[in-house]
Amino acid sequence: MNSAQDQGKEQARAQCDCPLCALGDLARRWREKSPALGHFHQAHLEVMKGLRALMDECIDKMEEKPAAEGEPRVTKIEVE
Repeated sequence: MNSAQDQGKEQARAQCDCPLCALGDLARRWREKSPALGHFHQAHLEVMKGLRALMDECIDKMEEKPAAEGEPRVTKIEVE
């Protein structure tokens, strides 16, 4: 982007007084300065890797045990 577009965005942010814009500005400033962002990024990666491992495990179990053919999927219950 060019500097005119950047300036326009900065002016638009400065004109907005809503809490969401203020929160966004605060988060933007915090991300630029805080080394904690790297820790949060690594934690996010670890969570995603954990979910992938769980899904892989479920897929492996489903592939090992073939779907039972011929078994009824529902049980009939007689009602009086």
